[in-house]
Amino acid sequence: MANKIILTLSTTESTKTGTGKDATVSTTTVGNSKTHIYPILEDFQVEYQSDFDNMLDGLPGLTKIIDIMNTLSAVSSLGGTTTPGKLSMDQLLNSPRWKQTHPPKFVVKILLYTKTDVYKDVWLPAKELITLSILKKIDNKNYATPGMNLNALSTAASKEDVSTTKTRGQFVSVTIPGIIYLPMAFVDKVSPTFSKEVAYSSLYQQNFPLWAEIELSITGCYPANSELLDLVTDARGKTGGVGGGLA
Repeated sequence: MANKIILTLSTTESTKTGTGKDATVSTTTVGNSKTHIYPILEDFQVEYQSDFDNMLDGLPGLTKIIDIMNTLSAVSSLGGTTTPGKLSMDQLLNSPRWKQTHPPKFVVKILLYTKTDVYKDVWLPAKELITLSILKKIDNKNYATPGMNLNALSTAASKEDVSTTKTRGQFVSVTIPGIIYLPMAFVDKVSPTFSKEVAYSSLYQQNFPLWAEIELSITGCYPANSELLDLVTDARGKTGGVGGGLA
């Protein structure tokens, strides 16, 4: 049995209030969330990653000191003596240390196919999925970004004369039963492949592709942790939505 991906789409409004160092940011969901369920076409890989560095990476001057110590140790060894503890100090300074843990990330390919109408079953859901990774027009002056627009909020927070700033971002909640559950994530890339075959839509009175394969690149909003893995089982019964396309 093929697995499925359950996406709950939402738009979040972030509001910056106050000025300078007293600025704060709050978020609220705007409008109604939509839940869709799509079949997964291929096996996929989830990426969990942490970055490491060592003390020498951020202290170039210390590297020079270590080089001098290595030279002195070599000269001292020629005279029949050694420097106790030197090797363990070198190993300690070069040993990896945790720097940061990235949010979970994965790429999954889903299928949209015609059941009743090509516009309703293929083009409309494809358009909605593609929009998650690009700017979404709200009105003549404003767009919602994929994820949170931290650049705009940071710029506004630094201005003393701007007391309130609002931005909107597009987010998804993701469930793939038995594999991953991300309560908050964003889509950073969408790569659609449309069929060359088209069919006429009686709803929109135009030809549209008969089917589409949509490749989604999804990244979580929070650093990966063991609690997210626990949510894979805790998320049972929280799927909702309908099968196949738009809810």
